[in-house]
Amino acid sequence: MTDDPGRNGADPADDDAEQPDENDDEQQGGIGDDNPQGGIDDDIIEGEIVDEMPTEQSPGVGPEPLPDQDAILVPCHHGCTCGLHMQTTYGSRVPRHQPDVLDHGEMGLLTEAAERAARRGDDYHGYLSRRRDLCEQAYGRASKQLTQLEVMLADRNARRAERADLAEQRAALPPDRREPAPRWLKATAVGSAVAIAVFDAYFFQQAFLNILQITPGQAWWKQDIGVVAALVFAVGVIAAGRMLSGPVWRLSGRWRRLASPDDKPPGRLRVTVRGLLTMAPAAAILTVLGVWALVRAQVAATGGGTVAPGPVMLLLLSLALTVIVLEVLVYNPYQAAVTRDKRELRKLLKADREATDALTVHDMAWRNLRSSQDEVISSVRAELARPWHTVILPARLRHGRAGPQPVPPEYGVEVRIIPVPPVREGSAGIDQVEITYQLFSGVEQPQPSPGPLAETVRSVMELHPGALRARHHDLQQRLRTLIGEAPAAEAAS
Repeated sequence: MTDDPGRNGADPADDDAEQPDENDDEQQGGIGDDNPQGGIDDDIIEGEIVDEMPTEQSPGVGPEPLPDQDAILVPCHHGCTCGLHMQTTYGSRVPRHQPDVLDHGEMGLLTEAAERAARRGDDYHGYLSRRRDLCEQAYGRASKQLTQLEVMLADRNARRAERADLAEQRAALPPDRREPAPRWLKATAVGSAVAIAVFDAYFFQQAFLNILQITPGQAWWKQDIGVVAALVFAVGVIAAGRMLSGPVWRLSGRWRRLASPDDKPPGRLRVTVRGLLTMAPAAAILTVLGVWALVRAQVAATGGGTVAPGPVMLLLLSLALTVIVLEVLVYNPYQAAVTRDKRELRKLLKADREATDALTVHDMAWRNLRSSQDEVISSVRAELARPWHTVILPARLRHGRAGPQPVPPEYGVEVRIIPVPPVREGSAGIDQVEITYQLFSGVEQPQPSPGPLAETVRSVMELHPGALRARHHDLQQRLRTLIGEAPAAEAAS
């Protein structure tokens, strides 16, 4: 019996076809195939390219493991070295925590920012130094002006009795003697003194050249000796007029004083003497003018000739007498005292204005110094805030370990001055300045050293204009009191 080749209804060829080929998988996954999954370099077959570590984690589960040593981290999506990707990747390993807690990576960024902020503050050393110098110089000038004003007020206050006497003199004088001499009369007195000095210079110059027989070829100081004599003569005439002015003023005051009912009327002799003394200067000047009118008439009648020494002497005496009379007329001791008091008051008011101006300059310099301090503090705080808005907060947003609720902001700067004990007896220590920057509520981050801001803070406190203003206010109150005590004639002017 022969075997039926198709007993099982299957062809042997089909059996061969149904057996899987052991090389199918190798052929399908062959490296030389065009499959896009092929062609991986032999050196990184064991590696794995990762984008970010998963951030989702069930509660109670510990931090995710570190990436494998052969893992290749994708660069920051910024394409830079800002550190955001690294902070995001490694920050995801930190257990969940409150937003006011800093991890090691964040603390490192903030420490680096504190160092940069300290160096940035040091760059302002020259700028702050110039501001401090200007403020201190302005403070010194203002203090000096206030001291001058205080000295002048003390000097004026010491002469309060003189002003009381001045008020009594004003009450005792008649109205016509309170008024100062007219300005044209004062100008005439000055002009007359100058004129007599010029005339005497020419006259004595010629006289001394003739008396001393000085020739034109001799030394200049010999030829001009007459000018010196003329000046001395003019000064003597003015001094004589000033010496006679006081007695004449007092004498005329007694003559003009109203008699009381108990006084006896003046006798005829006294009235005659008063009249003669009153008219004597004018009579003498008119007499000299008459003599010279007669001399001129004689010279004109004779057709020329020299003048006798007598009329020339009378002319010189009349000139001197004119200057003396003018000095007596313009002399008024009451008005001189009032004028001196007014001049002192004007000096006081000028000193007060200068003190006010100096205080204004110091106030502006102090405010500029304080503004410069605030400017540097703002610059330092901006440097401290940089890692927050560039790395820390964006990384927290990605890995979510600090929770969805951000820490509330709390911007502020606290400046503290810590007293230091004296270095030795009689030598005070330098107070330490501590500046604390706060960016977020409850977050204590590394702080930069104050640097040049420390001395600036000390200067802002030491050079505060408040003490100078209070001192100036007190001096102005004293000045107003003294002005209120001035005589009516002085206050009216």
